[in-house]
Amino acid sequence: MRVLCVLLSLLLCLSMTACQPNSPDEPEVDTSDSSENKSAYRPLLYEVTDEDGSRVWLFGSIHVGDESMVPFPSYVTKAYEEADALAVECDVLEADAELSAKLFSMMGKSMYKDGSKIQDHVDPQVYEDAKEVLQLHNLYSSIYDSYSPIIWWLLLQDVMIAQTGYDPQYGVDMQLLTEAHYTDKPVMEIESVDEQYEMLFGFSHEIQEMLLEETVDGMNQPFGKLGMRMLLQAWKSGDEEFLVMMLNSEAEGLSDEDALLYEEYDRMMVRDRNVLMTDFAEDMLTSDQEVFICVGAAHVVGDDAMADLLEERGYTVKLVQ
Repeated sequence: MRVLCVLLSLLLCLSMTACQPNSPDEPEVDTSDSSENKSAYRPLLYEVTDEDGSRVWLFGSIHVGDESMVPFPSYVTKAYEEADALAVECDVLEADAELSAKLFSMMGKSMYKDGSKIQDHVDPQVYEDAKEVLQLHNLYSSIYDSYSPIIWWLLLQDVMIAQTGYDPQYGVDMQLLTEAHYTDKPVMEIESVDEQYEMLFGFSHEIQEMLLEETVDGMNQPFGKLGMRMLLQAWKSGDEEFLVMMLNSEAEGLSDEDALLYEEYDRMMVRDRNVLMTDFAEDMLTSDQEVFICVGAAHVVGDDAMADLLEERGYTVKLVQ
């Protein structure tokens, strides 16, 4: 099982990673440029235009970060400030008050209805290892035994992110959302919290078990932290080649059975959503609004991602860096 798949999913694909936001009343981030902003900080930003000169921006987010990611470089800030609106996967700040209720509702759908327990459905060692990690972090409750692996995966997600030493509050989308709410810049949702939860809880049990096994397998491996540092550095330096390489290497080394599961997971988590997000960008190009689109970087770069799909549809995609 591979750890990279989980890291990429959490950090480059899903904005629900950043679902514990600060209040927007007093923003803690500064999107303006400064002399302290290192020249090596050059994340990927794309300008997309049509033949009539309509324009949108594509900015690939990484959903966690650290203080070195504040402020953004001037070319990012300039594009954001010129845009009429910010578009994100889902506005987790707006939905903050409802997140717990939504999650509780979805959890009810993931409970085993036949009286069985998770240990009846997953590898016994995976269950014991996952339970040990949750107990170590005071997150385990026997009630979780009645829930499918997706609940365990979500709990372990918090632990895994904490182990990297990075914080969702410094995630790119969280910084931009905080600024937008503070300055009353319009925020548009491409998806919604409900849709992201529906997707997660819609994974087959086999996919859920695969994700749980990969996460448990990687909890104590040094590659988890090293891979996170490499991923964040590649994002900060705008190393498109390295990011694409990581995205393309996710399914390598899997068994035939797991490769099929991963293909289905990748379709639901990435490829189907790429098309949805590309359709949104195209709609914005035909409107009178210039929109700064910030979604997980896995939806922006790589084969069949937004930049690629928009170019195939005849739009001009230019890297701004």
